[in-house]
Amino acid sequence: MTIDDIKKAVCTWLNNNGFGPAMVTPTSAPAPEGKYIAVRDLGVEQFGRHIKARPGNVENENNASFMQVADIVMTEVEGEGDALREIRNRMQLPAFRTWAEGQGFTIWDIGSIMNNDTADGEFWIRQKSFTFQAQFVDEVASSAVRALAAGVEINDEPVEVEININ
Repeated sequence: MTIDDIKKAVCTWLNNNGFGPAMVTPTSAPAPEGKYIAVRDLGVEQFGRHIKARPGNVENENNASFMQVADIVMTEVEGEGDALREIRNRMQLPAFRTWAEGQGFTIWDIGSIMNNDTADGEFWIRQKSFTFQAQFVDEVASSAVRALAAGVEINDEPVEVEININ
């Protein structure tokens, strides 16, 4: 999973639930006319240490996992924040959380709606936004092969030892 996958999935959910148009930003495309929702990220942080895979019988059959937490910003452009309040409310309900899990991420913290109106020359662009944390897992194939047998020498005599893997 990538952060872009999360942003695109959130935009799809917004558009399918009547909150659109929603788009991943920044983009080189012109902004839509009127009110819209912009979804972007502030960055990603690795949460804790990597989760080591159990040894398997074949190299790299079990992946090492890395828990990541992305800060995603949702901005309502040319709105008063009413849509954002409803979106934030829905994101806290089981239906959205189940949907997000199906997409490969979970929601951690959802922040407050903030005003970030911007002056653009002679006019103002009304904007409200909130940040939420999306947790997802990266996987890297790097597991060890489990030892099934070992050999040692005792007084120059080879001794084969079978390892109990149960």
